[in-house]
Amino acid sequence: MTGPPSGPAPLAHRARSWGRLLRISLLPSPLADVAAGAVLGAGAWPAGPAPFVLALGSACVFHGALALNDWADRDWDATTRPERPLPAGEIRAGAALTLAATALILGVGLAFLAGGLNAPSPASSLAPLALGTAAVLALAYDLGPRGPRLGPLLLASCRASNLLAGFLLGSGAAAPSGAPVWMGLSAAAANAIYLFEVARLGRLEDAEDEPESRSPSALLTRMAAALLLAGSLGAAAAVVSEGRVPNLRELAPLALAGSGAFGLVRLSRRRTWERADVVAAMGAALRRLLVFTASCALLSAVDDGIWVAAAILAGYPLSYVLRRVAPPS
Repeated sequence: MTGPPSGPAPLAHRARSWGRLLRISLLPSPLADVAAGAVLGAGAWPAGPAPFVLALGSACVFHGALALNDWADRDWDATTRPERPLPAGEIRAGAALTLAATALILGVGLAFLAGGLNAPSPASSLAPLALGTAAVLALAYDLGPRGPRLGPLLLASCRASNLLAGFLLGSGAAAPSGAPVWMGLSAAAANAIYLFEVARLGRLEDAEDEPESRSPSALLTRMAAALLLAGSLGAAAAVVSEGRVPNLRELAPLALAGSGAFGLVRLSRRRTWERADVVAAMGAALRRLLVFTASCALLSAVDDGIWVAAAILAGYPLSYVLRRVAPPS
């Protein structure tokens, strides 16, 4: 009598490998970018399928770019991270490239479809261009030269374009209560600053830069400042533009952002940094990305913004489940 099979079924194992290649556990992040931007730009959740189509397009661009990155780095990973699906031989390089290209093209196509689903407006027409820009920036990062500043700048600009695409789509929904353009641009800029420092910390984690080249403590401090900047936009608008004391809804984004910034500041107080400390700091910074986008959703100061922020924060348990299915590498 034979016992149970000693390893996973071939189909399940292949699905897990593809999930790892696509970093499927990060799925809540690109969806959150578009959702936060859309509710902020519209001042309510936009009616119709357009925001959902754009969010799906954002996810395709995001995960396609991650797969393309693994394809481009497969020789380097064979030495530094041989457990990844491509160097481990679990997925053929040609198949990974085909999937990456298909996802990127599909993502941009969905963005243009989403723009056409809204009533024609200048903002709606710019939304697909913003996501298309994110795809171009991702290609430049994956296939072009990277450096200690250029690489992080490309990554940060790519992710900020996701948030901006959602904001532009929401702005084109013709809701009069949407946030002013300066607030959407400021939120995207703060997002870019945050992600620029995250990417620089990632270079230390991957030993692409020497630890002496920059201080992880300084990077974490600037991430905390970017979080607080985004969270304070609503309160600042009330004081500067309207000359009044911010109400509780306008202070809620700052409170949420402050809770995330506190942990980063506490981590930054380390005096010495071993590689394990850098890895832990990187994990903390990445986990706060959803806090960042939830804070941006709350900037709308409407009921829909609260529900969108709650949905974004629900991405934490979803990401945990996906990590169990396909652990990132």
